[in-house]
Parts: sequence; C-alpha cells; structure tokens
Amino acid sequence: MIKFVLAVLSIWLNCSSCNNANSSTGDAQTYPSVSLDDPAFMIRQGESMLQEGDIVLRMNNDPFSTLIRNFSKTDKRYSHTGIVLFDNGKPFIYHILTGDENPDGKIRKDAMEVFCDPRNNSEAGIFRFAFHPEELDSVRTIIHRWAASPVLFDMNFDSDTDDRMYCTEMISKLLLHATSGRIRVKSTVLSGSEMKLFATYLHLPYDPDKKVSVFAVDDIYKRPDCKRVIQFNYYHEPVPE
Repeated sequence: MIKFVLAVLSIWLNCSSCNNANSSTGDAQTYPSVSLDDPAFMIRQGESMLQEGDIVLRMNNDPFSTLIRNFSKTDKRYSHTGIVLFDNGKPFIYHILTGDENPDGKIRKDAMEVFCDPRNNSEAGIFRFAFHPEELDSVRTIIHRWAASPVLFDMNFDSDTDDRMYCTEMISKLLLHATSGRIRVKSTVLSGSEMKLFATYLHLPYDPDKKVSVFAVDDIYKRPDCKRVIQFNYYHEPVPE
C-alpha cells in the first residue's frame, strides 16, 4: 500500500509540475540560463532588503513540500512562508512548522541564512505589504502572543482552529487580525483528487462529499497589494523588483 501511495504521489506531482510549466501566467518569472551563482551572496542580498512585516517564502527539498506547493493554482514556486520582525536590529523570520527541523511544532524565529539554507531549499522570495505603523505593532503583539501560548503546528491542516495552525494559515490569520480585516487572504478549495492524495499522505479521514479548503502558498502573495521585493533561485540569477 505504501509503495502504491508513493507511486501515485510521484505521478501526480510530476504531472502537476508539467501542467504548471505549460500554463505559466504573465506574472510568472522566467529565470535566465546562467551559471550557478553564490547562494550565500543571494541570501545576504535578500537580507539587506528586509523590512518588518515582509513575507519570506522558500521551496524545501522534500516530497511533502512538493505536495504542498502543488496546491497553489497560479505559482507553484514555494512551499513554506514566514513573516519578518526585527530583534535588536536584526531581521528574523517567524514561522511555524514541524518535522525534523522543528520537532516541537511551535512558532520559531530563524535568521535569513537559516530559513533560506540552500542545503535544504532550492529558491526563496521576499514580498511586501504596505502596513500602517499601528498594524505592524499588532503584527508584533499577535506573533509574540501566539508564540507564548504556544500555538502549535496543525498536522490536520484545519483552518478553523486557532490553537493549531499550519504556516500559511498562521500568516493569513495574522494579516487578517493585524489589519482589522483590511488584508484578507482567500483560501483555495482542493479538488477531489488533491484531497484524496493529501488525506492518504497524512493519514486523515477522506470524505468525497466534503469540500476542503486550505490557504495555499500563492494565496498569500499573488495579489495586487503584495509587492515583490526579490526572488532568487540558487541555480539562476536573482530576479529583483
């Protein structure tokens, strides 16, 4: 059974990647073919551009991340996200995840070079909303409150719970609460085949008659009020604004 699930997962992911390549939108970036640049330089370049409230995204090099990125409908480039806050003048990305990288499943903060580590990721990007000063204050207050609670990672990917959240859910709800509803992220409804595969992979109950929606990664940043700062792929030239 496990071999069958993995085989189906592999076929579906490959097909999704091919479909994405063949149906790229006008907003999608085409990276030029150049020699491998220095990933450490790319990360330092990105870090120098960070402002509080920036959204940082990355693509992890693992099968589950490939599954997650394929829930995005317009841009399947990323699998994980966090938000920037400064501590003692240094930017950190606050995010939530589980697994080997974060076994306790709590909100954590990582420096740019850790979050975007090229040994575990293939590309990253920075995007920016235009926050009002009082909204940034709310971002700080809410994140620190959730970290202290603590809010834990939600392996059921249930967007209705507030004591457990997955990464894009945390960012979506943070944007909603910090801006008093001004920035509202719409969720993505999974297709039947997506939900069946997702449920099988995570050992969740599957109901073919139930509509399931999640906050896909591109739901966060593929919107007119979210400005691209820079995107970089460790095998290609960085694409600035």
